[in-house]
Amino acid sequence: MFSRLRSLLASVVSHLPAAIVLVLLGAIGLVGYINDWKLPRIFGAASIDAAEQPSPEEHEGTADATPSLRPIRLSAEAIRKSGIETVPVEERPMVQYVHAHGTFDYDQTRYARLSPRAAGVVWQVYRQAGDTVRRGDLLAVVESAEVGKAKAAFLLSLVQAENKGKALQGVREASTSVPAWSQREAGLQLGEARAHLFADQQALFNLGLPITVEELVGQPEDKVMRRLRLLGLPAPVVASLDPNTATANLLPVTAPFDGVVVSRSAAVGEEATSAHPLFVIADLGKVWVTCEIRLEDVALLKAGQEIVVRPDGAAADAPSGRITRISAEADEKTHTVQARAEILNSEGTLRPNTPFEGNIIVRRDPRAVAAPNQAVQWADADKKATSHMVFVRISDEEFEPRIVEVGLRDEKYTELRSGVRPGEKLVVKGSHVLKAEWLKSRIGGDD
Repeated sequence: MFSRLRSLLASVVSHLPAAIVLVLLGAIGLVGYINDWKLPRIFGAASIDAAEQPSPEEHEGTADATPSLRPIRLSAEAIRKSGIETVPVEERPMVQYVHAHGTFDYDQTRYARLSPRAAGVVWQVYRQAGDTVRRGDLLAVVESAEVGKAKAAFLLSLVQAENKGKALQGVREASTSVPAWSQREAGLQLGEARAHLFADQQALFNLGLPITVEELVGQPEDKVMRRLRLLGLPAPVVASLDPNTATANLLPVTAPFDGVVVSRSAAVGEEATSAHPLFVIADLGKVWVTCEIRLEDVALLKAGQEIVVRPDGAAADAPSGRITRISAEADEKTHTVQARAEILNSEGTLRPNTPFEGNIIVRRDPRAVAAPNQAVQWADADKKATSHMVFVRISDEEFEPRIVEVGLRDEKYTELRSGVRPGEKLVVKGSHVLKAEWLKSRIGGDD
């Protein structure tokens, strides 16, 4: 019996390792099933915690998206030898602008090339180039046969209309003895005479010689003749002429608005036609600024933006103006786009055709967080895109590299839109030493 028991125990002991392995495998299977075949947190804590950390992309758009870079430590002696200097970050007004160049031009709505309204010969010239004129001032007088014919036709129509009116009145007064058809005919003749009078009056209007019928009706014949003979001429010229012998062919050329005589080509005795201007008049109280804008800058422009320009040779900027028009096309040769602005020229110091350099202000920030340009370095911090970097002094011997987002920039300062706060001290001199140390740490794998 004991021999049989020993045999049984020997058999169990020989199969014990296999049984233990089967039990362990079963236990592992049960645990895997319960945990959805994932390691319990006690074993996978490190990997789970790492997975729960936000990715670099999740950091983007947060209040502080600056990558964490290790500070650089230098000894006091190294700092002194490197010539490191710092300045505080500060808030200051800054503007973004688009550079522009071009020329001043006349305000084309106040620029006129003046010709006589009828062909003739220059009879007298009263103004010269450079003269200041007011609206209605006499510039020259042209002698034109067409003017005399128009005045004669108007006078004839005026007399005929008066006669037809008197005839109709007589017919009506004798209505009892005059047939009805005769009265109708007299009325029709008066209407026709008035139509001719209106047409001849309009012909004088077209020549710049306005006149009304009412001021002539009932006047003595000699007074009517004198009025028509000197029609349109100013009092000083009338006073110098004999009203009885002066030609009725005189046509005045007058200024259409206040301005300056830019040029004069009129000469006494010279032929004058509508195809050849006798004078050029311009109002210089306001000038146009025609700018040439690069294609890459056009998207930043819109009407109403302020422009500040300085004429070539001037010691100061001209008064600022506003953009009024942006061309819909680019120049086929220069590949630039024209923009136009208007600038007041009350002092008359801005001269058309003068070149200028200027800036169109596209954005202003009265409290931009800014630092000197030399404090901002290029850096490939994220290995994906080129960024900007500054070095912030955090202690006497430590400097922290920070990636910053830049904004506005002028000749002295750069706006820092993220990465630093007002009051922090940035390195402006000797930063190349810090950048070299930072690059060495990256090559060595420290960062």
